[in-house]
Amino acid sequence: VAWKAVPRQFLAVWKRDLEAAKGGNADDRPERLAAVAVQLEHDLRLTGISAIEDRLQDGVPLAMATLKAMGIRIWVLTGDKVETAVEIARACQLLTEGMAIVRATNATSLAQAKEQLREALRTAQVF
Repeated sequence: VAWKAVPRQFLAVWKRDLEAAKGGNADDRPERLAAVAVQLEHDLRLTGISAIEDRLQDGVPLAMATLKAMGIRIWVLTGDKVETAVEIARACQLLTEGMAIVRATNATSLAQAKEQLREALRTAQVF
């Protein structure tokens, strides 16, 4: 996930170019769309990364280890079991000796989530 500020005038022209790329001959549409995307997708500021599945794809553990080595904070969130997130973190070598695992689960409100995080920090399990 990334972002950048885009001037309104640039965006108006870019949207026009995008619509033009969507039309016309279907044979070269992917190339036209890619060319339009390149106009916008540069000089972005990285704000997050997502899309790790239970079954890790080739290269994911190395990519995650590289991000960690670069000093990027990584949170492992899952809609599945808590154990899934922990196993993903272990498989990607995100957990190191002495690192605490903080768990906040099943919160139904912001206040409850905050309280769970406070409690988790007080009683963190060391890996």
